[in-house]
Amino acid sequence: MEEKILDLIFEVCDDKIIYTKRDVDMFDTGLLESMDFIELLVAIEEEFDIEIPPEDIKKDEMATPDMLIDFIKARV
Repeated sequence: MEEKILDLIFEVCDDKIIYTKRDVDMFDTGLLESMDFIELLVAIEEEFDIEIPPEDIKKDEMATPDMLIDFIKARV
């Protein structure tokens, strides 16, 4: 599951750093912008057949690949 989430992040940000620096803040570094983030969340919802309610979306809790992985694991 972790590898698939990383692959989905890579498809959106197009930078392999997310595989090696899983604590990189994707927003502060410019890897993800707001629209990219929405695209990523939609892809995750489709891939894992889950729904992420808007009130659960907090960028500061999903800023790094590891944080996003933990967030998704808790919902699958």
